[in-house]
Amino acid sequence: MMIKYNRYLTMLMLFTAALIITACGNSGDENRMESPNNGNMSMAQEAGHSQESQHVVEYAALDFVFAGPSEIPSGWTTFRMPNQGEEHHVMILIQLPEGVSYAEYNEATVQREATGSTPDWWGDNVIMGGPAALAPGMTGETTVKLDPGEYAMVCPVQTADGTSHSTLGMMRPLTVTEKDSGAPEPKTDITMTLRGLEFEMDGVITPGRHTVRVRFVDQPEGKPHDVHVARLGPNQTVEDFATAMETLDLTGSDFYFIGGAEDMPEGYTAYFTADFEPGRYAFWCHYHSGDGMLQEFRVE
Repeated sequence: MMIKYNRYLTMLMLFTAALIITACGNSGDENRMESPNNGNMSMAQEAGHSQESQHVVEYAALDFVFAGPSEIPSGWTTFRMPNQGEEHHVMILIQLPEGVSYAEYNEATVQREATGSTPDWWGDNVIMGGPAALAPGMTGETTVKLDPGEYAMVCPVQTADGTSHSTLGMMRPLTVTEKDSGAPEPKTDITMTLRGLEFEMDGVITPGRHTVRVRFVDQPEGKPHDVHVARLGPNQTVEDFATAMETLDLTGSDFYFIGGAEDMPEGYTAYFTADFEPGRYAFWCHYHSGDGMLQEFRVE
C-alpha cells in the first residue's frame, strides 16, 4: 500500500508540543549522552567500512533551517542530521508528484495554511522517511533509498506558540538526480518489523553504536507507522513516559529522543544508526502509541 501524503500540516499537536516541553525541561541535563560524531567522521568510517561503501550527506538542523546540499544522487543515502538548535527537530522527506515543482508545493502549502484548500495533486505527495525526533545536541543517521525526482525536506515540529518550524524556514527543496550513488544497502544484524501495533525485533541492542533495519510491513491508511527512540530517565518508567506524552505533563521527566526513522510506504525499508549507552529506552510510534505501540527495552 502506498501511503499518500496527508501528514505534514496535520502533525499531531501532542507530539510536537511534547517535544517543545521536553527540550525546555532537559536543557540542563548533565546526564545526556554526548552527540555522536562531533567531528567529520561518517557512519561508514565509524563502522569500519571504507568511505566509498556508504553515501553520507549531512544536513545540520538549526533553528530554523536545514543546512546542506540542494542536490544529491539517487539510490541508498544516509542522511546525517546533527541537531545544532535548541529545540527538537525531525526531517521528513516528501517526494513530490511527477511534474510538480517545489515552488508549486510551497505555494500550495501557503494556500492550505491560509484557506484549508489544496490542489488536486496534494494527496499524491509521498513521505519517504528521514531522521526521526532528535533532542538538541544529538546526531541522527537514517538511511533510505530514493528514486530520482523533486522532494521537499520538512520539519513540522511546532514552537511553543504553535508555529511550525517549516513556516519559520525549516522547509527546503531537494533534487534527487538520475545518477545513482552506487552505495550498497547497509548491513546489520538487528531488524525491526513494524506490523500491527508491534515493534517486532530480531536481534539484541547492546551497548555501543548500532544500525537497525526498519521494515514497514504494515502501513494503515492515514495513520502510518514510524519509530522514535527515547532514552528514559533513571527513575522513569515507560508508563511515566507514555503518560507524559499523552497529557503533556512532563513534571519530573528527563527523557529525550535520540533518533529513529520517519514513516515510509508499505513494503519499504529504512535504517537508523544511534549510540546506545547502558540504560532504559523506549520505541515509540507517535500515531499509535495511544493504542499500545510503545515498547520499553534495556541496553546492558
